[in-house]
Amino acid sequence: AQDSPGPRQRANINNRFMLYALLANCYTEQILEPSVQQTAQKTQTLLSGAEQAVHEIEQIFGSAEEPLVVKWKGMLELAKGSRQAAVIQLYQAYEQLKAIKPPEPPWPEDPEFAQLAYTLAKIFKDTSEIGAVNEFLISALYSGISGVKPESRLDYVDVVIKYGRWSDAIQNINAYEEYIGSSRRSRDLRIKAYIGAKQFDDAEKELAQRPANDPETIKLSLVLTQVKIRQIKLAISQKQRQEPAGSQADTGQFMTRELNDLMQLEAELLERLLSIEPNSVQQASIINVCRNFMARGQANQAVRLIDRFLQKFPDSPAILVFKQILSEPDPTNISQQRRRQIEEQVLSRIADPVRRKVQFGIFYYRYNEPEKATIQLKEALETGTSQKLIPEGDAFEQIKLAADYLFEMALETKNWDLAEQVMKIVRSENLDDCQGQDFAARLAVAKGDFKDALVRINECLKQKPVFSRAYMLRSSINAALGNEHASMEDIRSAASLNPLDGVIAKASASSLYRRNQKLGGNVSAAQVAEVRDALERAIALNPSDLMLLGLYADYIAPTEPLRAVAIRQDLQKANPGIENTLLLGKLAMEVAVKEANPQSKEALFAIAGSAFEQAKQMNPNDKRMLYYYAEYFRARGQTEEAKKLLAESHEEKLLWDHYFQAGQYEDARRILEQSYKSGTKDSGVFKGLLLVAEQTSDKDAVKKYSEELVAVENTVENNLAQIQAFLRVGLVKEAEYKLQSFKEKYPNEPRMLLLQAWLLMRQGQLDKALEKANENLQSNPDNPATWRLKGEINFFRGDYDNSISDLRKSKLLSDEPATRISLAKAFLQTERYEDAITELKNVINAPGTPLEAMSLLEYIYMRLERKQALERFYEEILAKFPDSAQWLNRAGAFAVKTGGFDRAEQLFKRAFLARRELHLGQGGINGKDVLYSTAFDGYLNAMIGGAGTPGTANWNPAKLNKVFEEYEKYKDDALAPIAYLRMAQAKMILGDKTAAVELCRAAVDMAGDDEMFASDVLLRMYLIVGGPEVSNYCSKKLETNPDSLAANITMFNLAKINRQYDKAIDYIDRCIRLAGPDSLRRVDYTLKKGDILILAYEETSDKNYLKTAIADYESLLAKMPNNTGVTTVLNNLAYLLAENDERLPEALKYAERALDNKPNNPVVLDTYAYVLLKNGKVSEADEYLAATLQHYGQDKTSIPADVYEHKGMIKEKLGAKSEAIAAYKQALEAGGDRLSQKAGQRIENAIRRISP
Repeated sequence: AQDSPGPRQRANINNRFMLYALLANCYTEQILEPSVQQTAQKTQTLLSGAEQAVHEIEQIFGSAEEPLVVKWKGMLELAKGSRQAAVIQLYQAYEQLKAIKPPEPPWPEDPEFAQLAYTLAKIFKDTSEIGAVNEFLISALYSGISGVKPESRLDYVDVVIKYGRWSDAIQNINAYEEYIGSSRRSRDLRIKAYIGAKQFDDAEKELAQRPANDPETIKLSLVLTQVKIRQIKLAISQKQRQEPAGSQADTGQFMTRELNDLMQLEAELLERLLSIEPNSVQQASIINVCRNFMARGQANQAVRLIDRFLQKFPDSPAILVFKQILSEPDPTNISQQRRRQIEEQVLSRIADPVRRKVQFGIFYYRYNEPEKATIQLKEALETGTSQKLIPEGDAFEQIKLAADYLFEMALETKNWDLAEQVMKIVRSENLDDCQGQDFAARLAVAKGDFKDALVRINECLKQKPVFSRAYMLRSSINAALGNEHASMEDIRSAASLNPLDGVIAKASASSLYRRNQKLGGNVSAAQVAEVRDALERAIALNPSDLMLLGLYADYIAPTEPLRAVAIRQDLQKANPGIENTLLLGKLAMEVAVKEANPQSKEALFAIAGSAFEQAKQMNPNDKRMLYYYAEYFRARGQTEEAKKLLAESHEEKLLWDHYFQAGQYEDARRILEQSYKSGTKDSGVFKGLLLVAEQTSDKDAVKKYSEELVAVENTVENNLAQIQAFLRVGLVKEAEYKLQSFKEKYPNEPRMLLLQAWLLMRQGQLDKALEKANENLQSNPDNPATWRLKGEINFFRGDYDNSISDLRKSKLLSDEPATRISLAKAFLQTERYEDAITELKNVINAPGTPLEAMSLLEYIYMRLERKQALERFYEEILAKFPDSAQWLNRAGAFAVKTGGFDRAEQLFKRAFLARRELHLGQGGINGKDVLYSTAFDGYLNAMIGGAGTPGTANWNPAKLNKVFEEYEKYKDDALAPIAYLRMAQAKMILGDKTAAVELCRAAVDMAGDDEMFASDVLLRMYLIVGGPEVSNYCSKKLETNPDSLAANITMFNLAKINRQYDKAIDYIDRCIRLAGPDSLRRVDYTLKKGDILILAYEETSDKNYLKTAIADYESLLAKMPNNTGVTTVLNNLAYLLAENDERLPEALKYAERALDNKPNNPVVLDTYAYVLLKNGKVSEADEYLAATLQHYGQDKTSIPADVYEHKGMIKEKLGAKSEAIAAYKQALEAGGDRLSQKAGQRIENAIRRISP
C-alpha cells in the first residue's frame, strides 16, 4: 500500500502499520516464545527481521515519540534480552495509551494495546508487583486479548487467587471453561480456588478424578491438607477459649484425632513429593512436619524425613540445623548458646564461599554482632564482585542480599563511608536495576537531605517505573518535605502496585490514619471507611504486628468500643507488658464512661481497674500509670482515692498536671507554689505556674512567672511563650515591648510574622493585622495557627462568614480546643446556635479545656432558655469537677432560679463544705473568700426558698428550722453577718419583724470597723426590713457617732436609691471629709460623688452639678497626682468632659494619661476611643474600640451597653451603616431593662436615623 496524498492515505498508512506490526510480532514472538529450540544464527536472523519491521513502523509515524513506536522499540529490546530497557519503553507506551481509554469499560478492541499490556503482565508475572500484573491483565482483557490468547483468562485467575478472591476465581474459571472448554490448568486452578474458599468436598471430588501419582495431584492434596490442619487448629483454639476446661471432652478428643490424622497425611504427601518432584518441597513444610512428629513423640520419623530431604538438598542450612537439634539429648529444650553453636557449625560447612560469608553475615547481624557481620558481608561483596556475575543467577542474588544487609547496617550506625562503598558496588553491578539510585535515595534520607533524596528516587523511578518500594520511599520523602498530597498519591501507587506487601500495607494504613487525624471532625465517611479497610488489610498481611492491631483497636473504638476492648484484652494477653496493660485500662475506662448499660459499664470499669492495678504492680512509679489510674478513680467519683494515689507517689509534677488537665487550677497552683516557695530553679515549675495563670487570666501572675521562666531558662521558646501569654491574657503593651526586643535578638525567627499580626489584632489595627496574616499564609499556607488568627481578626472586623471559613480551615489542619471556641463565638454572632453548641460540646471534655468553653456553653443555654440542657450541662460539669465551689455555686443559683430549692440546697452545701475543708486544711477559715461566703449564703437562701409561703400548699416551716440550726452553728463564725441576715429574712417570713430588725442590727455590729462591709450589710438590711428601719438605725448611729463612715455611706446610698441627690451629696461630702486628705477612700468617695452629680445634672439640666463634678475631679488630681486611684479619676474626668462636649482637647490629654497608667484596662480603652471620636479622630477611635472589645472578651466580663453604643457611633461616622446598626442593636440587648429611658431612646433614634 502506498501512502501518497489522497482519500485513502490514512487507510494505506494504517494497512502498512498493521503489516509491519504483524511481522514484528511474528519475529519477536518466535524469539521470546520459540516453539522449537533456535540456533544462534536463526535467532539473529529473526532479530534482524524484527529490527527492520520496527524501523519501518517508525518511518510510518515519522516520530520516535509516538506511543506505538515506543511500544515496538520496547518489544525489540525485550527480544534482545534487555529487560530493563524494554520495561522503561513498554511502560511509557502503556501509560500514554491507557490515558486515552474510557474511564470505565467496555473498551473498544485494541490488539496493539492488548498485546502491550499482556506483555507487561508476563514480564512482572513472577515478581512481587502483583498489583501491576493485575492492572495489566485487566487492561489486556478489556482490550480483547482473550480472543488471541485465551490463556490470558487463566493468567488473570492466577492473580485473583493470589489476592484471595476465591469466588471471583471460580466465576472466571466457569466463564473460561464455558467459552474455551476445560483444560488441565483450569482444573488445577479450580481445585486451588475450592481449597481457598473452604469448599473442601468440591476440591476432593476434583482431586479424585486426577491420577493419584501425578505431581500436581500430590501438591494440590498437600495444600488441601495443610489448609484443613490450620482450620482445625483454629477451631480447637477457639473452643478452648470459649468453653470451660473439661467441657465437651468427646468433641475435643474427636477434633484432636482428626488433627493427628491430617498431620500424618501431610507427612506422607511430602514424602511422595520428595520422591517424584523434590524441587516442589519447601523446607518450611519439612520443618513443620518434623515439629509435629516431635510433639507426638515420633522423633525417629522426624529424623527419617530430614534425611530424605538432605539426600536431595544436602546444603540446606535450616534443615541441617534442625537435624543437629534433633540429635541433642533434649531437642525441645535447647539453650540459646547451644543453638548458636549448632548454627555456626552448619554455616561453616557451606561449600560456596560467597554464600557462606553472606549467611554468616546475616547470622552475626541477627545475634547483634555488627562488627563481625560487617567483615563477613564485605568479604562476600569483594569475593562475589571479583568474578563475572550473571543477572538473576545464584551468585548475583547472594551479592544483592549482602549489599542490602550491609547498606542497612551502615545506615543504622550512620557509617556514611561504608554506605558509600556499598553504593559504589551497587552502581557498578546495577544491583538495584536503576544504577544505584535507589540506594542513593535511601542514603540521602538517612542523612536528612530530603531534597536530594527526591531527585534520586525520581531518577530511580525513571529507570524502574514499576517499583512499589520506591513509591513507598518517595511517599515518606514527600511527607518529610511537607508535600502531603504527593505523599498520599505515592503511597497509594505503592499499595496499588504491590497490595500484598505487608510493609507497604502498614505504611499505607499509617499514612491514611495520620491524614484522618489531621482532618479531625471534617473527615468524611468514605475516608473513615478507607482507613479501616487499609488497617484490616495491613493486619491481614502482618498478623503478628501487635502495634498495628493496637492501632486498629484505637481506630474502631468510637464505633465498636466493645470489640476494641476485646482486641486490647487479646493484645495484653499476648504481650502483658506495662504498655499494653495501660492501653487496655485506658480504653476500657473511656468506653465505661460512655456506656449507658449499668452492667456493661461496671464490667468495663472492672477491666480498667484490674489493668491499672496490674500496671501498678509492674511499676508503681510509672507516671502514665499514675495519671490514668487517677483518671479512673475520678471517673468513678473516687476523687479521694485519686488524690491519695498521686500524693503517695510524691510525683508533684504529675499531681499538678493531673489537676491542671482536670481543670482544677487552684489545686494545680497550690502544688506548684509549694515547689516555687522552696526556691526551685526547675523551669517546669515556672511553666506550670504560667499555664495556670493563663487559664485563670491572672495578669500579674503571668508577668511574674514568665519573667522568672526567662530568667531561669532564656531560650527562644520561653521568650515566645512569654509574648504569647501576654497576648492571650491582654497584656498588650507589655507584649509590644517584648516583641520589639525579641525581634532585635532573633531577627530571622519565622514565627515573628504571626506574632506581629496577633499584636496588631490586639491593638485593634484589624486591617493591618489581616494583611500580616495573609502575608504569613503566602509563605506557610497550611499553618493552622495563622488561619485561626485570621478567623479571629475577621470576627472582630464583623466579617463572620469569612471568620467561620478561616476557623474551619484552621480546624481542618489542626483540631484545637481554642479554634473550636472561636468558631463557636462566630456561630453565635450569626445566630447559628446549634453549630455553636456542637463545637463547644465536642471540646468541653478535652483535657485542659479553658473554662471559657464551659462558660460560653452555659451562656448559650441560658440565652436560649433551655432548662433541661442546662440541667444536663451542670450534671456533666459537676461530674468532672465535683468539688468546684465555682460550678457548684453556679448550678445552685440556676436551681434557685428555676425553683429547685432542694437541689440548690444540696449544691450550695457541697460548695460550702468543700471550701471550708480547704481552708481548714490550710490552717484556718478565710471569711473573705467570696466562693465560701457565696456558697454559705446560697445554702441558707435555698432553705428559705424551699420553705415556701405561709398559708400555701407548699409551706414547709421545717426548712426555716434548719436555717435556725445553721445560724446557731455559725453565729460566732467569720460568716456570722450572713447567718444573721438570712435568719432575719426567715423571721420576716414568719411575721416577726422586730426580731428581724434586731438580727440585721446585730449583723451590722458584727461588721465592726470594716466600713465597706458594714455598708453592704446595711444595704441587705434595706432589702429585708425596708428603708425606714435602715434610716432609723443609721440616724441613731449618727446621733451617737456622727463620724461613722458606715452610717454616712449607707445614708448616701439610701438617698441615691430614693433619688434625693442633694441629700446624697451632703452625706458623701461627709465621707470625703472623714476619709482624710491622703486616703484611698477619698478617691473612691469623690468618684461616687461625681456619679451623683452627673445623675443630678441629667435630671435637672443644671450645669452647676456638671461644673462641680469637673471641679472636684480636677481638685483631687491637683492634690493627689500620684495616688494609685488617679487613673479612674482621669478616666472619669475625660469621659465627663467628652460626654458633655466640654474642653475636648483637655479631655483627650486626661484620657491619654489614664491610658498610659492602665494601657490594658478595657474601661480606660473605651473612654480613650470615645474621646478620640469626640475629637474627630474616628479611625483611631475605631482601632481602640476594637481593642476594647477584645479585652472585655479576654476578661470574660459582659460588655457594657455604652461600649456597643460607642462602636455604633464610630461606625456611623465611618459610613459603615450596617455595622453601626448591628452595634446599636447589641447596645440595646446588652443594656436590657437597665438602660435609662433617655439612653434607650437615644440609641433607638440612632438606629432609625441610619436604617435604609
